[in-house]
Amino acid sequence: MIIGYARVSSKEQNLDRQIQELENFGCEKIFTEKQSGKNFKERNVYHEMRSKLRFGDVLVVHDLSRFGRNKEEIRDEWKSLMEEGYFCTTPRKGPFRGPTNKTRKTYAKQNST
Repeated sequence: MIIGYARVSSKEQNLDRQIQELENFGCEKIFTEKQSGKNFKERNVYHEMRSKLRFGDVLVVHDLSRFGRNKEEIRDEWKSLMEEGYFCTTPRKGPFRGPTNKTRKTYAKQNST
């Protein structure tokens, strides 16, 4: 499954642009969160999304800046996701970064049955 994650830092900010981009990418389910990116521990929707990921799923994040604020924490979480068998990408970065180097087209073709 292709799962999207969209986040803004405050309730006043708008998620529409991120959601539209994730829909255009082909996300089948999108989790949205209005929560600070200071750390992953306090982000309930992120943890819910993480618990629903299954081996081989694709996680699409609008932009790494939406994934979090701390570069080291972002890197460690991204690496952890890939090591657990999830494909990770952003619409702007091209092919999936994951346990293999499959492209979106190849992944979709293999899982269309």
